[in-house]
Amino acid sequence: MGNYFSEMLNTVTDFVKSFIPEEEKQNDKSTKKHQEEAKRKTSRSDYTATDPRRSFTSAEDAGRYGETLLQEELRRLKGTVINGYITTANILFDEQNFEIDFLVMVPGVGLIVAEVKYFSGDVYCTEGRYWKQKKINGTEVETRNASKQSLRTRAILKKLLVAKNLNKWPIKPLVIFVHPEARIFKGKATRKPQTEILKLDMFAGWVDQQKKRDSLVFTQDDFQELYKSIKSEEKEFKMA
Repeated sequence: MGNYFSEMLNTVTDFVKSFIPEEEKQNDKSTKKHQEEAKRKTSRSDYTATDPRRSFTSAEDAGRYGETLLQEELRRLKGTVINGYITTANILFDEQNFEIDFLVMVPGVGLIVAEVKYFSGDVYCTEGRYWKQKKINGTEVETRNASKQSLRTRAILKKLLVAKNLNKWPIKPLVIFVHPEARIFKGKATRKPQTEILKLDMFAGWVDQQKKRDSLVFTQDDFQELYKSIKSEEKEFKMA
């Protein structure tokens, strides 16, 4: 189980590795399926984010690769723009399943719930249930509204943090498209999507433009508490 916890810790910012008590590493009682899911999440560090035109055997593989792109950017920004980040496998809380692609700790801003999408081509983002994607090869598909996904994640996460007495920071939902060949078209007025939507290279600038509050800080103890409280709710996916 020590190896499992060590693998999980690789998915979070590495500046607090030494602060996780050894006994917790030994006492982690995750199930085999949970371990496999955790390995799936952490395995994205095995990818080399270089070729934007590379092909994938599944949408899941493409999604994992997309997450490595944001992970690399967050590592670059850690210590200057952000304090750290957490990713998760499936969480079952309040009889609801959800995953956090990235929970980013931004001093002066709060927590950012980032929904990551590795879509190429033209993506039309509106307030509707589905968004339209026109791929580079001309194929058109519908995909779930990622802004609504991010809002749902924020809502359940807030309930979790309230239950853990950790509702100390505002939580901002965000959608980040990481494919370099994605073009984003956002609806206006009544068709406007529910959250802000960025390309990967816009993230640092977006953070810089946010209004800052000196009281919104994250200590190493805060990171530990968040990490332990969130990870303690990771469970196998359960049908509603």
